Amino acid sequence: MGMKLHYAVLFGTMLLLPLGIKLGVPALLMKGEQMGLLQVFTKPQNPSTYIVESISLKPTLTLTVRSPEKSAIKVRLIGLQVANEQWQSQAAGAIALLLKASNAQVFLLNVQPIKPGEIAAIVALPNGTLLQEILLADGLAKLDPAQLPHLSQQTTQGLQQAQAKAKAQRKNAWGENHTRFVIQP
Repeated sequence: MGMKLHYAVLFGTMLLLPLGIKLGVPALLMKGEQMGLLQVFTKPQNPSTYIVESISLKPTLTLTVRSPEKSAIKVRLIGLQVANEQWQSQAAGAIALLLKASNAQVFLLNVQPIKPGEIAAIVALPNGTLLQEILLADGLAKLDPAQLPHLSQQTTQGLQQAQAKAKAQRKNAWGENHTRFVIQP
């Protein structure tokens, strides 16, 4: 259906163009396709799948993933300030369970370089669920306001809603007192 619509739009455009321009359009389309400019219309833009190899708690909650090119990359979960060591361990356990269900496959979104071999990113499971949202909704992490400007408005709102839900329900680290979070370097 999508491809038929694509051709219908092209045909409609051709009807509206003067004859001189119509003769040059096929050449422009061929050149555009060669340059990859038409991929936006013809192919979905899917992020690459990464395989999580390990979860580390030191110095902060970090995933080591294997890229499609087979290189190892350390990924910090952008937007989060992780709680003390007890809650970090629970967050790592929750992530491990989620990764088991997804065959350790994740997508990295909104990637921000930190240093060679290390990045910060939004980490999504194959079903589109963000690990950051899950940790926030369960009260296992707290939003880091300093990192929010690096995220889209939609992502920021989703993370804020997840944290608000955990606070309202006084889940885990949002329980008795709110001093269970540590400042990350």
